[in-house]
Amino acid sequence: MWGIYFAAAELCSNLPSYSFSCVLVSDEDNTKDYSGNQPCAPMHEAIFRLLKFLWAKASPEYINAFAAVAVAVFTFTLWRSTLKLWKAGEKQIAAANDAALAANRSADIAENALIAGQGAFVFVKNCIFNGITDPTTNRIVHWKVNVVWENSGETPTRYLKLRINREVPPLQNSVLPDDFTFPDSPAIDADTPALIGPNATIDSTQLDVTLDEMTAIRDGGQCLYLWGWAEYDNVFLGTPRRRTEFCYRIFVMGDPSDPAPNKVSFRWSLHKTHNGADDECMQPIKTGSPKNPRSIT
Repeated sequence: MWGIYFAAAELCSNLPSYSFSCVLVSDEDNTKDYSGNQPCAPMHEAIFRLLKFLWAKASPEYINAFAAVAVAVFTFTLWRSTLKLWKAGEKQIAAANDAALAANRSADIAENALIAGQGAFVFVKNCIFNGITDPTTNRIVHWKVNVVWENSGETPTRYLKLRINREVPPLQNSVLPDDFTFPDSPAIDADTPALIGPNATIDSTQLDVTLDEMTAIRDGGQCLYLWGWAEYDNVFLGTPRRRTEFCYRIFVMGDPSDPAPNKVSFRWSLHKTHNGADDECMQPIKTGSPKNPRSIT
């Protein structure tokens, strides 16, 4: 600050002056001889007296001491400035890290939204009941049951595996026990791959239900449970293998032996377990793929 002041004073000294110079009153014995001049301001007089004292007392020891003080002041000032720069740098680094984390979170959200909106999602759309008619009697003698799997995503499934099974327990056991394991049907080839395209459907394997079983289900002597699962990959890299489970109880109304329209109908309700997708599933993933080999059990 004082250096700036003295530099400005030195520059101003080259300008034409329209005022009288000042006199150091304390140094003059006869101030009346300088009646045309003004006494210097106290601050200016103190500065001039200090400079005169330093000039008169100048010696190597004083000069070294002054230089040491000046270096110390400069070093302290430099340290303070460096400390401020370091703190400002730390704040900038922290702000940059926060911005990077926010960008990563935004990218993750966008990627998850893309996968959720475009990725394959497989679920049971419908149950199908087909009566097998005896041409000689024109009566239904057997039934075949299957479900329709749908992919509601905008991309196809990869390495899809499907299972379906059934159980017809007596009515007194109409509620499956809590420890029921929902076994896979041994009649279905476990290694047969499948594919469901975007917004497309595929029928599952058909299961046999006898006419006597259908009649007993209608009359309340037995009940029919239908269950299964689907496991598949998405087309997106780095995504885990997915699983969907279902279990329905089937109800029969009307005459299951009459092939005429509207003579027999079916409805189904969700069982309390074995219905869900991914982490909602009752059982872990059973199959794997080249993309997710760790899922193989």
